Amino acid sequence: MKIDSTPSYHYHNVFIKPQFSEVLSRKDVDISQKLWGKKVRVPIVSANMDTVTDGAFAVYTTHAGALAALHRFMSVEDNIKEYLLVKQHHKTKECFCSIGTNLEEMERFKKLYEVGARWFIIDIAHGASQNVMLMLKRLQDFSKVSGQGKDFKVVVGNFANPRTVHYFLDSDFSKFVDGYKIGVGPGAVCTTKNVTGVTVPQFTAVVECVKTIRDFDSIDGFNRVIIADGGVREIGDIAKAIGAGADLVMVGKLFAECSDSVAGREAFATGHAPVYRGMASAAAMIDFKGKVSCTPEGKETTVECSKTVADFVKNVEGGLQSSFSYCNKRTFKGFCGNVEFGVRYSE
Repeated sequence: MKIDSTPSYHYHNVFIKPQFSEVLSRKDVDISQKLWGKKVRVPIVSANMDTVTDGAFAVYTTHAGALAALHRFMSVEDNIKEYLLVKQHHKTKECFCSIGTNLEEMERFKKLYEVGARWFIIDIAHGASQNVMLMLKRLQDFSKVSGQGKDFKVVVGNFANPRTVHYFLDSDFSKFVDGYKIGVGPGAVCTTKNVTGVTVPQFTAVVECVKTIRDFDSIDGFNRVIIADGGVREIGDIAKAIGAGADLVMVGKLFAECSDSVAGREAFATGHAPVYRGMASAAAMIDFKGKVSCTPEGKETTVECSKTVADFVKNVEGGLQSSFSYCNKRTFKGFCGNVEFGVRYSE
């Protein structure tokens, strides 16, 4: 048995300390981020969940200046339609497509690749697993025989322990993996921490995994993308994640609360309350597998959809600009991983 007695923190346990600022107006702050040559005006991405992001919502989110991640809980044919809908409206922009790890998921990858998809997330709850290694081997083999080389990006998730990230960084896939998604159990509708006892408070997970990844970046010159996934309850948490070193922040519940999310549109069509659910919830398993195939690690809840995604992204942009200005930072690069945090010991 090992016990790490080092304190660990959620976003609400920490705060960003203000600094003397020479920024005259938050309008002088540029929070945009470049991701593999593509400019992202607001560095957030809508979660790859079925009550949040479909093709239509990806169109709205991308138009608002953020990024979107399509979920994989649909047929390959529907997945292609959803992706092509995004590309029809945003030819020069990209969205993430999610894939699983079993052999059949290679068919999903190949079909999406054939129609132009190039940003992929290997999307499973526990990224630090042999199943992910096997999927990476299949993708690596594909890149060798495709004749195109590796002309696509691969993000692997989810991780929370820097030792498990190190295992991948020190493997044969070190430079094959372009990014890591950090977060095990912090989401509002994720019950992994309750059902299994397994989690790491999200702020600490981001800080520790960022350090491990950036140490490798400094050695091999590879610039791996870090996505902080989950645990965001308010806009300030997004600033904390970026201040901790994340390149992007994946958001679920706050996007689900948009009237143009899947949850919002379905509620408008049916007259029922908007439903937001984890992809490991019993309801999600019944819808996509026909039964509850294992102990659920997610739950279903209702949300209030009181804003459009355009309004939400605009508010995030303003909040981040203010946060940057409080810290005397004018750019994303200046702010990311370069702020002073304090710890809140009482609630």
